[in-house]
Amino acid sequence: MSRTSSHSHSHYRHHHHYHHAGDDDATCSCAAFGSCVSFEYQGGIRRNNVVSASATESPLSRYHGIDAWRYVCLEIAKRNPERPLSAISEVAWHSTPGSNLEKYAVEEKGKFRHALRAIAPNVKERVDDAVLSILSFGNANVIKTEEGLVMIDCGSMASAETIRSIVKDEFPDERLHTVIYTHGHIDHCMLSFSSFESETSATVVAHKNIIQRFNRYKKTAGYNTHINKVQFRLPEFFNWPVEYRYPDVVFEDNLSLTIGSQVFELFHFKGETDDATIVWMPNKKYVFMGDFFIWRYVFG
Repeated sequence: MSRTSSHSHSHYRHHHHYHHAGDDDATCSCAAFGSCVSFEYQGGIRRNNVVSASATESPLSRYHGIDAWRYVCLEIAKRNPERPLSAISEVAWHSTPGSNLEKYAVEEKGKFRHALRAIAPNVKERVDDAVLSILSFGNANVIKTEEGLVMIDCGSMASAETIRSIVKDEFPDERLHTVIYTHGHIDHCMLSFSSFESETSATVVAHKNIIQRFNRYKKTAGYNTHINKVQFRLPEFFNWPVEYRYPDVVFEDNLSLTIGSQVFELFHFKGETDDATIVWMPNKKYVFMGDFFIWRYVFG
């Protein structure tokens, strides 16, 4: 693997090592909502129709709150097995209900409208043969290269191990080569809560500001525990993490990684956080935007 960067630095932790080897008709996929959901562009958005259902979805009456959202998302995924993430994103983004299921979500579950509540565990989609998207609170993307897997974001404390299991099922013979954090919010970078951390010697790459964020999070764990319980209505047993997998390689402005035949161009911007990274794959014309792009208020 080779890399070039503008103002890049290295920060090593434990015994992880990084080995360095010496127009309108264009198609581009945008991986969004925590760097995951894929849209295809070809002279504008190509909107595929969500599979519709004609029967009344009576099982919804059994669910409330976030459980109702989870049910809606899982049902949309079930009815669109070839493109579950795209189908969920289309309902969320375009607000065009195509069945009684989506209509119920639009009209009757408005108080749970925010996309972050539309969490469907284990929903995954192959963007192409080499790219896997996994839906979570902070989504994850995995790209297969000749040198191993590159993971862009790896989930939260609750989802990191589930994401790892999905990746192992999809790519059983591949090792994790590199993890890129799009930013330091804990729904995106909890590699330390995944078995990947003990199974592999993967290199972690992030913007340099993520280091001071992790250091600050350790000092303010009690405060963050309280405000996140309030903001996200988390259960009483929730505690803010104090263990973080720090990056091995950090950069300041931009960084170019060549892993196998794939090129990953990383750019720093200030958006939701001051440590945010956008990842561009020029060979595939995919962009992974982290939380620079978040679904609007959903289903309404």
